[in-house]
Amino acid sequence: MPPSSPARMVMAALVMQHALKLHAESLAKRHEIELLVRVGINSGEVITANIGNRAQHHEDTTMGGAVSLAARLEASAEPGTILVSQFTYRLVEARFKWNALGDLTVRGLSQPVAVYRPLSPVFEAEQQTRLQAHGLWVPLIGREGELNAIEQAVANVRDGIGGIMMMSGEAGMGKSRLMFEARQHVEREEALGQKEPVLWLQGRCRSYGQTLPDSMWVDLCHRWLGGGHWVSREETVVRLREQVQTIAADRFEEMYPFLAALLSLPLEEPYATQIKHLDAEGLRCQFFVTMRAWLEVMSRHQPLILVFTEVHWADQASLDLLKFCLPLCMQERVLFVVVFRPERTMPVWEFNHFVETEYFHRLKALALSPLTAAQTDELIARMIGANVLSEAMRAQILEKSNGNPYYLTELLHTLIDRGTLQRAETGQWRTRDAEVALQLPDTLKSLLLARIDHLSSEEKRVLQIAAVIGPIFWFKILEKLVANGAKLREHLVAMQRAQLITERGVLPDLGREYAFNSSLMREAAYDNLLSAQRTDLHLAVADFLEKIVQENVLLHYHGIVAYHFRQAGDGQRELLHTLLAAQEAQRVRANTEARQAYERALALIQQAETWAQVPPARLQDEWQLEALRGLGQIQLGIGEVQEAEKHFREAIALGRAIALSPVALTHLFYWLGEVLFWQNRFEEPIHLGEEGLRLLGGKQETIETALMNQLVAIGCSQLGDHDKFIDYTLRTAGFIQRLPYSEELRPAFDHVFALYAYTLKDLPEARRWLEVLKQKAETHYDLRALGEYYEYSAVLHFQEGKVKEAIPKHRKAIEYFTQIGDTKHVSRAWKSLGVSLLQQGEIEAARECFESALENAAVFANEADLAIGYWYLGQVLLCQGQWEEALASFRIAENSVRRVPYLREEWALSGAGRVYLAQGMREAAQATFQQAVLTLPGVLFQTPYQAYEILSGLEQSLETAEAFRRFVREYQQAHPETHRAAFRQWCLVPAEVSGLHHPPLHHEVFQHPLAEGWVWHDPFGDCAYQVQKGLVIRAANERNLHHINRSAPRLLWQTPLRGDFTLQTRIDPERDDKPAMGGLLIWLSEKYWFCLEIGGRSPEDVILRGFMNNTDMVFGRGRISGKRIVLRLERRERWLSAFCSGDGKTWLYAGGCELSTIEALRVGVHAIGHINRLVYPGAYPHGTTVRFREVWLWGREAPGPDPIPSKFP
Repeated sequence: MPPSSPARMVMAALVMQHALKLHAESLAKRHEIELLVRVGINSGEVITANIGNRAQHHEDTTMGGAVSLAARLEASAEPGTILVSQFTYRLVEARFKWNALGDLTVRGLSQPVAVYRPLSPVFEAEQQTRLQAHGLWVPLIGREGELNAIEQAVANVRDGIGGIMMMSGEAGMGKSRLMFEARQHVEREEALGQKEPVLWLQGRCRSYGQTLPDSMWVDLCHRWLGGGHWVSREETVVRLREQVQTIAADRFEEMYPFLAALLSLPLEEPYATQIKHLDAEGLRCQFFVTMRAWLEVMSRHQPLILVFTEVHWADQASLDLLKFCLPLCMQERVLFVVVFRPERTMPVWEFNHFVETEYFHRLKALALSPLTAAQTDELIARMIGANVLSEAMRAQILEKSNGNPYYLTELLHTLIDRGTLQRAETGQWRTRDAEVALQLPDTLKSLLLARIDHLSSEEKRVLQIAAVIGPIFWFKILEKLVANGAKLREHLVAMQRAQLITERGVLPDLGREYAFNSSLMREAAYDNLLSAQRTDLHLAVADFLEKIVQENVLLHYHGIVAYHFRQAGDGQRELLHTLLAAQEAQRVRANTEARQAYERALALIQQAETWAQVPPARLQDEWQLEALRGLGQIQLGIGEVQEAEKHFREAIALGRAIALSPVALTHLFYWLGEVLFWQNRFEEPIHLGEEGLRLLGGKQETIETALMNQLVAIGCSQLGDHDKFIDYTLRTAGFIQRLPYSEELRPAFDHVFALYAYTLKDLPEARRWLEVLKQKAETHYDLRALGEYYEYSAVLHFQEGKVKEAIPKHRKAIEYFTQIGDTKHVSRAWKSLGVSLLQQGEIEAARECFESALENAAVFANEADLAIGYWYLGQVLLCQGQWEEALASFRIAENSVRRVPYLREEWALSGAGRVYLAQGMREAAQATFQQAVLTLPGVLFQTPYQAYEILSGLEQSLETAEAFRRFVREYQQAHPETHRAAFRQWCLVPAEVSGLHHPPLHHEVFQHPLAEGWVWHDPFGDCAYQVQKGLVIRAANERNLHHINRSAPRLLWQTPLRGDFTLQTRIDPERDDKPAMGGLLIWLSEKYWFCLEIGGRSPEDVILRGFMNNTDMVFGRGRISGKRIVLRLERRERWLSAFCSGDGKTWLYAGGCELSTIEALRVGVHAIGHINRLVYPGAYPHGTTVRFREVWLWGREAPGPDPIPSKFP
């Protein structure tokens, strides 16, 4: 028998009796027939069988003692009543209101049976009130459409379509009643076997729960375990283990410890140690991941309905967790129902807006409005009958209830309690004196007080004291506060009978738990106390709870303790518990609650001088320091960097004033440095780091030394002093692994990785440091560090050319950063993902990423992130042909760049210039690139590739090559310092090539098969070549030779050449719809190579570039046109010269460089797959293709060991 079957039996009997009563009234009037029904209900074991002769008559039936007892009860019941045995009563006692009728002797049983009469069902209504007092049945009026919507949503989830339902309405509008009716409907369908059973779970929020992170989910889990808070912790642990084993035995290890931690349950080893070592972010993340996994597992067993009620009281942490779980409705059989009051000041208001925006396609919004006058009349008539109330009385009820079903019900209760409305023996209602107008209270508050007045003076006092404790209160506290504790249980029973409170269970440390059936009733009782009485009582409650939390029990109640001290006017003790509540909330990443608590603490400190006992000044300063530091950390974590800076500066000033220890002060320096970093301000962090190192007095291997080293290092790096960055970071790398890990050390690990990856370009060592970071992050559950591990891994993959491997790691990083609310890192991770997608040719997806990056960057207003985001968005818009939007995006980037010290204006100007070139607007492009040219002297030495971009764009915007050569001559004459740069050949100039008087070592007109002697290199195995009317090399997207990327496909002559040599090729595009990029390559190693290639910045653009001294170099460039493009490299002793020709006869010089080696070099051809979308707007998802027609090689092969064997696909 399903657990809900006994309740269904009783409910069915009540519904049947009520329905027949309405029909009986009609029969009595029309035919004078009295129709009454009696029902007997029992629970127990039965036998089902088919009896009879199948050839004639047979039927299914049930037999046994349980059936016999039910039949005896039915025979004993008076007409029009229901009798329920003690066996059924024990199963459904809490679900109905009862009359105990004593023992009944039943024929056939040796012992009498206790019997009970059910009067009406009890459901969890808006304020936990029983609306069926005095036998009233409250029908559902005016909510048929909403009820149908809920039933349809349940049907959808049974069909595999999840969803979200947001039900809003003012207090008393019937939200919980509506959910009760919907659940009853579901249970009836399941009882009849008509529909697949669903799992219906409910979590309730309470006003005091706003200070308790995740309280909504804790309540839901307790209900799932079938007992609630009043079950002992040991029993709850047993139930939790059993439930997790039942639903997810294979995932027990990952789910059980964190569900237990969420419920604050004692854990056995090894789980206790595992939880103990969690930091705030790790614990918060595991709560999120575990809860979503738990819901996912349950939804796969059966459709899952999650109902969250009174969510206007929800804490922010609960809503954040709910946000994280909402995506389940997209792929699992889950329906989320959120019931709340539409209060703008509560977090649920913003949550509702979020759901409307992000999940509009799965959302059903139900807004319960007040009943109309006609509906209110119908409700009154259905409850007590039509024309029972006088017109004046009815008008007053309509006016005061204002369409609120709960208010109306309470008004009727008051009439009944006063004896104004009475029930006759016939069951019909009537007013005692219909001719006399009833003087009803002016407000609902006074109405509720009128109900309270029916209690005895002692009972009323108990109710008032309970109201001080809160909407939920406990026996042990009440017993301490009540003068006559001996009769306390009697008083509580009387209050329950008056339906003012409900008994809920037992908490081990606080005793039996009770709840007010109506928050309005509690407020009325509370407000009726004198101010002095309230103060004394609050202080007594706070004293009691303080002892419990000081014993490390119910630590999450610090917020409640602080509330009571606040109401008692004890500012100092309120402050202490407010700080403890803030720290506890910060530990579990409940950022909103932690922030509010720290802000409250600061406000209290300002009042300290007004307290009766003024704390010592030093103690006040320490409190303020703790609050400022904690508030700054919270604000930095969520991206409010300006506010964080203000509070860290105040903390440092205070620390200096009170002579804070150097160790503590340097930690404050670190946090301020972090804030300044996110604002692109790097001078001050250097000074802070240097001051911190002086204060530490030469301490070498400490956390504080590492923090100060890296303040100096990262500031120097961003301002261009790379030697200092290397120096300080290597110092830190020498000892950081020997330090105990903390969140503060995370940036230092980041800097060490970046040093090896991008400055020293030692990729194996960089990867090793990444793995060290990952191991530290996983061990200490540092979610931000884990996010950075995945983000840095993704960026490293991208820089190496492994774009497809980068993309899932970017997404993993976004997931981690989003979980902890870190908008700063979320923004950068979205941007990085967008860049990877852009280089893969996924233009629209990239645009969405850049827009998300900008949306998050706007939260913390970082000019660098905004500039970079708009610059990349401009590229996407250019690819999509949206010229005006692209230009606007580049202009925004340009404006932001001016406020960022390590970004240059020409970087954004080049984007705008390319937009003009794409539209054929040469004059506008020329003006833009000329503006960028003003920065050339500095760019040449720092970022030669950016100088190359400016010069390339400017030459394309001019009418003739001669006009550009004239500009170059005049500019370089005016800026002689440009001649010191390695990149000093800015345009092609006529030249004579060296005469060659002997046959080439090798000459090949490429045709199938390829000649012996070539070695194919395709590092990632995704490129190809073929010989068909020339040598055609296809390069996948992002195959390149640049920075740490060595993925370009290449064919190298197997034997190195020693001494002087000449390498020449004829080249042209393979297909018009794909960029053609590639050329000649000279190769010693991944750390030493040179290339002369065409196509990088336009189909006609030629560049001589290379890599030596651990640096990317550019030596020369220019534009070449013609039908027969020939590229040529000449080595003469230690000088390498580059030439090109448009016809194979007239040569132009493209630059040169001095070689730093006399070793033999390998030569060949290569292709480039990196597509600059500013130059080639478009998707190009399949990369590039370039065709080499023929190749010449003059020179002398180096003697030595056998050459490398050729490798062909």
